[in-house]
Amino acid sequence: MRKNNSKKPRQVIILSAEAEENCSQSAEIDELMKQFHSLAKIHKNLKLKDDVLRLADKEFRLNQYVTAFQNKTVKANTLIAQIMMHYRNRIDHQAYHHSLVKEITEAVLQLQKLTSKRTSLHNAIEQRFAQVFPATNNIEELQVHKDLAAEALQKQLEKFFLGIFILRIGNKKDPYSLKLTKDLITFLNDTFPLLKDKTTGLNRETIKTLERSVYAHLGVKSWFMKTAASQNTSELIANLFYWQGPESWATLKKQIVALHHLNTKIAAFPLHAIKEFDMLNQLTEQNEQMIKAYALKLPAELSEFSTDLNERLRLFSSEDSEKPIIAQARTKRPLLNEWSNQVDAILAAYQQQCSQLVPSLSALERLQSIHGQQEICIQALQNVERLVEQYRPGHSMFKQKLTLEYESEKKLVFRKLSQSIQAANDALLLIKDKVTVDFELSEARSFCEKILQQQQPLYALRMQAEYTANKLEKEISAVKQLIKNKWQPELQQLYKAYYAPHAGYTQFTNTNPCQPLLEQHYPAMARQKMSLDKHWRELETTRGSELRAWLGNLQSHRDELYYDIQYRNSLERQAKIIQQRLEHPTYQASIKIINALGKEIIRLLQKYSPKIQDFCNEEVQSILADIIQSPDLCLDKKEFSDEENILYDKVDRRIMKLLNIRLLFIKENNHYININPHLTNHTQYREALIKHVNDHLHNDKMEHYSDGKRHYFTQWIRTYVLRPLQTTAIGTYDYFAKRDNKHQFFYATPGASVTEKNLVALGNEMSSELMSAPAA
Repeated sequence: MRKNNSKKPRQVIILSAEAEENCSQSAEIDELMKQFHSLAKIHKNLKLKDDVLRLADKEFRLNQYVTAFQNKTVKANTLIAQIMMHYRNRIDHQAYHHSLVKEITEAVLQLQKLTSKRTSLHNAIEQRFAQVFPATNNIEELQVHKDLAAEALQKQLEKFFLGIFILRIGNKKDPYSLKLTKDLITFLNDTFPLLKDKTTGLNRETIKTLERSVYAHLGVKSWFMKTAASQNTSELIANLFYWQGPESWATLKKQIVALHHLNTKIAAFPLHAIKEFDMLNQLTEQNEQMIKAYALKLPAELSEFSTDLNERLRLFSSEDSEKPIIAQARTKRPLLNEWSNQVDAILAAYQQQCSQLVPSLSALERLQSIHGQQEICIQALQNVERLVEQYRPGHSMFKQKLTLEYESEKKLVFRKLSQSIQAANDALLLIKDKVTVDFELSEARSFCEKILQQQQPLYALRMQAEYTANKLEKEISAVKQLIKNKWQPELQQLYKAYYAPHAGYTQFTNTNPCQPLLEQHYPAMARQKMSLDKHWRELETTRGSELRAWLGNLQSHRDELYYDIQYRNSLERQAKIIQQRLEHPTYQASIKIINALGKEIIRLLQKYSPKIQDFCNEEVQSILADIIQSPDLCLDKKEFSDEENILYDKVDRRIMKLLNIRLLFIKENNHYININPHLTNHTQYREALIKHVNDHLHNDKMEHYSDGKRHYFTQWIRTYVLRPLQTTAIGTYDYFAKRDNKHQFFYATPGASVTEKNLVALGNEMSSELMSAPAA
């Protein structure tokens, strides 16, 4: 038989996804259990010494540490036992692996925390044990430990009792306050015996004194003194540690333990919570008092402000509302009401919030909630208070300005009524005596004098003042009517004279000196009449105090118009007289003489001025050129300078002689034709003209008008030979011819110049006209 040496093929086992997951969880559990056992081993090895367990209850903090350590140990043991049991029961059941992983993971984390805490507590216990129970019997070393413990206790006692003495708990109405007081007293009842225990070595008398002070402050132990000790707290506590003589090492160790025990016991008492509650309670009480103060103060101040404004604003009427100070003051009232409503709303919200506190809150939580609401309330009230304080200076300013404005308006009413009274007084005095006027105005004056002292609303004062002023105005109107009744007839007569028929200036010639005066006077008189009309119409608007002056002005206007009418009539009468004179033959004859003389003067200037022009200097030549161009300019002059006399004499010596004769006639005419015709009558004027004609134009000595133009000898022959012969011949002829001439007639002497001939002819003609002219 043949042997088969070939190998069997390998079989590959393929695991499902579920199987792979189970394998993975088993491995994870194994890993977690390794960590768990490692922590359990550490926990098992972490133990306290027997000495520690035996002495732990002798020291407060050490006992706390040991108790905490033991509690953590129990929790760790329970956790380890629970996990081990669950592991044994579930490890073989894959369905529990997932939850087992989660549970072991959480247990590892908890055990880590517990181990860490137990390790920390173990170290603290060992340190505290070494501190409280020194491992030495050396008295000096123990004394150092004791001093350190005593110093720490002294500081702790001072802090503790000083804290107590500042407490104010003991409110018998507050259950929580009573509970805190009870807890504190219970603690003190436990602590003071420990302090007085001889193991501490403290001064027992001092402890008793301190005990009485504390209980007295807390209001208990009625058999103790109710007053504080004479010494202060720090001094009392310092006196506790006056040691007596040396101690043995055993006693020192007991003292060290006792001192540490007291220190940690007192330090562990929650006095800070009591202090916190007490302080919060005090703050709450203070806040409550503050809120009550605000609740009284702010509404009172706002009400006072509103009352001040209302009392002052009620004095003003609607017509004053547009004034800036009134408008500003009115805007403050809604603001004050708003602030007052805010205060009410704040207080109401505070009360509502306090009343809605949840009953399940503890006393401290309730107090904290109340304190929080108080802070909100106080802050809101303080905001309003700040607004009020900011408003206060402005309010004082408003009060002052409103008072000044009111007094100013009263003074205005007073002044207006005083003016009305004075106006009525002045008007009535025009028609009545002073006693009667004073009696009639006494009521109005009495009211006016009281205006400034009254504190009534302005509308009432104004209404009464207006009523009084209207009555006074009626009195003034009555006076005006009396004035009208008196003056209207007189003015009507004046207007009748004004409109009476009259000549008018247009019928007179421009040469009449009254004509321009009348032309100017008619408009002036019309204006004066218009002024009188206007003044009369102003009577209706004239105030009573101005009536006397108005009457004076009326009389002045009346007088001025009257004088204007009289002046107009007088001017017209004079103008008629002058116009008659201007048209009279006598005056016309004088005009002919003046014109003839002027014509002759111009002829001479035009004839002889060019002849001498070339023999004069430039200045004289310029004057002569002007004369040649306008020879009639010299006729307008009334006087001539010496230089002009010399110049005209150079031209012709007869020019100045003729100019002076011409001025004589002009002068007579000016006296005759004058706005005052009565100064010169017609006869005088005619005689003056005849005299001037006879003196200069109508006589037997006219040869001198040829002087300068005829030789001197020729003039002598003419004057002394020819003229007598001519006169004799003419006289003989007239005699034999029997001519009866009314007027003497002259002839120019043979050899006469043109000027002489012209003047002789003019003299004969004018003499005849003047002599034959009719009387005026």
